[in-house]
Amino acid sequence: MTKPKFWITFMMIISLGLAAAACSSQPPASGGNPAAPAAPAQPSAPESKPATGGEGGEGGGANEGPRTNSLTYPANLPAAPSSESENNGNGADSQIGEELMVKYEDPQGNYSVLFVDSWVQEPGDQPDSIRSIYGDWTTEVAVIPSDGKTAQQMAEALDASLSGSITGYLKIAIQSGDVNGMPAASLTYQYESGTNPVTGKGLSFIATQVLIENQTGDKIARLTFSTPASVYGDVSEIFDKILAGYVWK
Repeated sequence: MTKPKFWITFMMIISLGLAAAACSSQPPASGGNPAAPAAPAQPSAPESKPATGGEGGEGGGANEGPRTNSLTYPANLPAAPSSESENNGNGADSQIGEELMVKYEDPQGNYSVLFVDSWVQEPGDQPDSIRSIYGDWTTEVAVIPSDGKTAQQMAEALDASLSGSITGYLKIAIQSGDVNGMPAASLTYQYESGTNPVTGKGLSFIATQVLIENQTGDKIARLTFSTPASVYGDVSEIFDKILAGYVWK
């Protein structure tokens, strides 16, 4: 007996449904969950560029990867205070990596050093010293007698002297290294200067003094770098470039 057309159509639909179900029950070739989206490709890690100033590398801009420790940037440098409403340091992001460096020749013939072209140069606190400033970012270079001490011994003596003479002094690190082949040491510390108009508390600064021996051991170059604590970690990239440009004559 001939079956009705609707029955034939119904059986065809059932057959197609069973075939589709059989196909969908097969696991994917990869063995994963067929409902899960593919994992996005992971970006490659940024290349770390070493900082200059005693560690023998070339410093880069603020966004070129994590900082490498240097004489101006110790491993235990405190994190920038996120809630501090003091001067943010002249807009560090707009400066770092874009600065033009120019050579300064010491009139006494002791050394040459690189300064940022747009910063202001003026006489420093010590005789024959030079200061380079941009707002409250400061670099000062002076040549002092060694008095028979090494750079490391000078850094330790400086720590003892400053601990009882400046407000809020806190030693962060004493490090040793070299600058263009000459033995060097650095003292990085935190201190207070002035008053925050909002909180009434002392403004927090971080400074590093780098001491570099000369060829005959009778003189020490002292390079002092200072900024508000909130931007020191970033601005120290500029300090590394200045330090790398220091050469005894």
